[in-house]
Parts: sequence; C-alpha cells; structure tokens
Amino acid sequence: MKFIKEKKNHPPALPKEEKAASIRTTRTFFLILTLLLISSGPFAFVKSTQMQSLIRKEQTTLTETIHKELAKNTDTAVTSELYKQFLQPFITAYINIPTEQQAFEKRFNSLQETYFMITLDEEKNTGTERKLLSSDFYNLVNENGQLVAQYRIAYEINAPVTKERDVKKKEGDKEVIIKEKYIDYEKIENRVLLNIPFVQLKNQSFKVTAYPYFTLEPSLTSKTEQAKMPDISQYQQVDNKEEKAVISFIQSFLDKYVSASLEDMAYIMKEPEILTGNYQIGNSQINPFFKDEQLFAFVTFDVIDGETKIGHKETMTLLLKQRENTYFIETIHHYLGGI
Repeated sequence: MKFIKEKKNHPPALPKEEKAASIRTTRTFFLILTLLLISSGPFAFVKSTQMQSLIRKEQTTLTETIHKELAKNTDTAVTSELYKQFLQPFITAYINIPTEQQAFEKRFNSLQETYFMITLDEEKNTGTERKLLSSDFYNLVNENGQLVAQYRIAYEINAPVTKERDVKKKEGDKEVIIKEKYIDYEKIENRVLLNIPFVQLKNQSFKVTAYPYFTLEPSLTSKTEQAKMPDISQYQQVDNKEEKAVISFIQSFLDKYVSASLEDMAYIMKEPEILTGNYQIGNSQINPFFKDEQLFAFVTFDVIDGETKIGHKETMTLLLKQRENTYFIETIHHYLGGI
C-alpha cells in the first residue's frame, strides 16, 4: 500500500521592507501605550489627592457647621465639667474683697492675669469688705452662643458707715453735749445668683470673657394648677362585663405588685416591676377605657407602709392586651395619661 504525502501550502513570504515596517509600527504602538500608562499614573494620583483634599475640606466644613448649630441649640456646649474646677477658685478670688490696700492690689493682679482683663479704674478700694460665705453650682446656660455658668452664692458685706453720737465736752466750767461723727461697720448678708460668662478653649483651658453679674434666683415652682385627672370624655367606655374583668385583673396585679417576685410578674407584664418592702395596697380606684381599640386603665391607689401604717397616694396608667381569658400589661406609666 502506498501512502501519499499531502503537500502543505505555506503563506507567501513578506518582503524584507514590509517586515521592518511592521516591526517598527508594533514597537511604536507599544511605546506610546507604555508612555500613556506611565503618564496616567501620576495624573490619576494627583486627581485622587485633589479629590481626597476636597472631601476632607467638605467634611471639616460640615463638622464645624454641626458644632456651631449644636452650640446654638443646646444648653451645654462643653464636653466635661472641668469648667467647674476652673470657676470655683475664680468665684473665691472675685467675691472676696479685702480692705487692706496691698491685699486689694494682689486680688486685682490675680484677676487680671489669670481670669480676665480689667483696669485699675474699674476696681477701686472703697474700704468695704466683701466675704464669700458659700457657693454651689446652679445651672449652665447658652445665651446666643455665650456660655454662662450660674452659681448660687451667699456673701457678707462689712461696710463702713458714718454715724453720729452724743459726746459730753467741757467748755470752760460748763459741760455740753455735742454731736460727733464716727465710722462704724455694718454687716449685710446677701444671697444671689452669680452669672459668669466664660469660654472653653481648644486646649481644654477656660477664660472668663466678661464681668460676672448678679441676678435673683428664679422660682422653679410653677403656680399653674395641674389637672388631677385627664378628660375622660374623649375615651370610649368599656361594657359592664369587660369592666368587671379588667378591674378584677388589675386588683390582682396590685396585690402582686407588693408581694410577688419579678419572675412571677413576667407572666402578666411585658416589663416586670415590683415594689419591694413591707407594703400594702388600699383604696384602689380603677377606670378602664378604650382609645382607638387600645384597652387601658387609669389607676389610683394608696401605698401603705406595713410597719408604720403611713401611706401615700400613687397613680398608674396601664395599657392592656387581651390574652386568652385574662389580660396582659403591655405598658405601665406611673402617672395618669400617656395614651
């Protein structure tokens, strides 16, 4: 058997000039591509750096804006209570005014160098002694961006007062009574609020920014009479059958409130509460209602000490949920309302 070898068709050879041109074109292409890649790296790095710088600048601006807004809208613009450590010795130095001139000037220099700038003309020695008796922190307020620390202080003033007295004096052989002037001292005690404008600096230091000023301590007690019971006309009445069931459940809850454990209360309350001690519940008044299909009850009762028999009144608002043949306390408020 004869095997016939098949002839292969070879591609035609390129002329030497065309081969050289093709190699040069390829080299040029790769050279340009390499240059583009090399040059694009620094360009991209510069662009990235500029973008990051812009982002950091925007973040810094936003942070400063937020801090400014917080300073305007909050009463406390300091992050710690270190300002109290700064202000307490200032109060002592500022309120205590000696009569002896050298001590007076020493106080002046201490205030000027350590706390805030004053002039000697503004601080004159009148011969009146002022002495700090007590001071305690009252409040920290923000008045249009200016921090003001308020201290409740008591101080005593020992002031020179010109008086007259009758003095017997001989004029020849006669004894006459004349009026003589003399200096006496009167003590006066005052209680006021001392308001101290100050600023917190970046290095956790502080500076008094203006002269402190006195104000009367405001009353913190409102004279407006509070309503003892919410307006029940806005709520839907519970039918008699359910009313009895709710009252029975809450009476049982009140008994357990002063006698059971937290584990036991977990069966009837979402967030168990108990009153520990020897107490009893008496004179309970339970008023169940509906509001938007929410069952709740206003509860008023007396808590009586088992030993002394002294009692006090408490109130609750219980938000209830039906569970099988009984009820479950979803929320408890220790006041009337909150529905």
